[in-house]
Amino acid sequence: MAEMNVLADFLQKPLGKMGIISLLLYAFEENIDDDFICPCERVENIVTSLLYGVVPSIGSFFVSYRVMDSPDRSQYKCLYSVLTAVVWMVLCLIDGRYLTCALSGSEGKYTETDTLKWCMPSEDNATLLLESEYKTQVLMSKSQEIGFYVIVIMIVSFLVAGFRKCRTNTSTSEMEMS
Repeated sequence: MAEMNVLADFLQKPLGKMGIISLLLYAFEENIDDDFICPCERVENIVTSLLYGVVPSIGSFFVSYRVMDSPDRSQYKCLYSVLTAVVWMVLCLIDGRYLTCALSGSEGKYTETDTLKWCMPSEDNATLLLESEYKTQVLMSKSQEIGFYVIVIMIVSFLVAGFRKCRTNTSTSEMEMS
């Protein structure tokens, strides 16, 4: 029973709420992941990718801002809300297909293979086909790299903030002892 109380207390804190929202975002991204089809038209590629990336990010910001109930600490409320929006963007970047669709500029037919979902050129030119497939793979890996870089930056930021807080608490308690 004590474990349940600890869990309930954690879930009431902003970090616990952010964790729940992040898990919900992950489940949502996995759900829409199968439905994403790149239109394979230059302008529509950008619009569709932006809609998949930006709209849920903005939505998650507002939902988490509403859920976080710390009026006395509004800067933290805003920070946690921004972090949930960033989590959505990271999920999209790590998936790779959204940014790849937006930046590929490829026109043709949306094709799914064992390893890749991409816009295959309409022309029957083998060289063009290989170049387009290679470009798609490069864009996908770059998108994933950016997503993981953002995660590393977030982790380092949390570590620095935690270290500063620890250091401040240690300095304060040492001053009180003197």
